[in-house]
Amino acid sequence: MTLADIENNAPDRPTFFRATMVTLIVSGWLAAWTLPWEHLWKFKTCLFRKITGIPCPFCDMTHACVYFARGQFYRSVAANALGPLFMAASVAFLAYFALQIARKAPAFRLDDYLSAHAWIKYAALLALGLNWALQIAKHLRPF
Repeated sequence: MTLADIENNAPDRPTFFRATMVTLIVSGWLAAWTLPWEHLWKFKTCLFRKITGIPCPFCDMTHACVYFARGQFYRSVAANALGPLFMAASVAFLAYFALQIARKAPAFRLDDYLSAHAWIKYAALLALGLNWALQIAKHLRPF
């Protein structure tokens, strides 16, 4: 099942899906700003790291997103280099979905777009691989 399938099968198709995405993005930003993360971070929950002893590509992503939302950009990049990219993308998607709701635009077919622009998939995999290498290097020799 693709993102487009979910969007097209949702009630009132694109509008419901987009409204849900806007709600999730806004909720995530509000949580990053308001929750007492300093107390919640005491518990490490990465199952991959607990089993293998090495961090996964997404380890410390919550830290990075919270630091970014609170304006601590250096700490955000230091925690996980993909965090700032994720947060910037969330703002872009928020604007996109809000605009699409206002325009009552037809559904965007992500799978068609990615088929025509295959380089995006490879760039995303490369970024993920590089980030994982950085996470492992940071684990082996903390900066």
